Amino acid sequence: MYSLTKHWASLALLVCSVSFSAQAVQMNKQKEVITTGVVKSVLTQTKQLKIQHQMIPEWDMKAMQMKFNLAPNLDIKDFKQGQTIKFRMEHKNMMKFTVLEVLK
Repeated sequence: MYSLTKHWASLALLVCSVSFSAQAVQMNKQKEVITTGVVKSVLTQTKQLKIQHQMIPEWDMKAMQMKFNLAPNLDIKDFKQGQTIKFRMEHKNMMKFTVLEVLK
């Protein structure tokens, strides 16, 4: 019985790993996307924004609120809470997202 339980646990772990890997591969297909969002807060000390962004179909990502770093060419003083922005963003690794450009 223990051997069978161990087998099912290993199989479940394998399925989760494959699913996670497939999602990571899909997100890496396109490293930059354009989306729209609302600035929820401006974190001046860390040069980050909390943005409630729309769904990103290219990454199969739901609409959600996330922290974003700003590209070096962007000034944190140009952003304010409640501002709606259309922006080009980049995904570098698992949890690092950067606003590269604000579009008109």
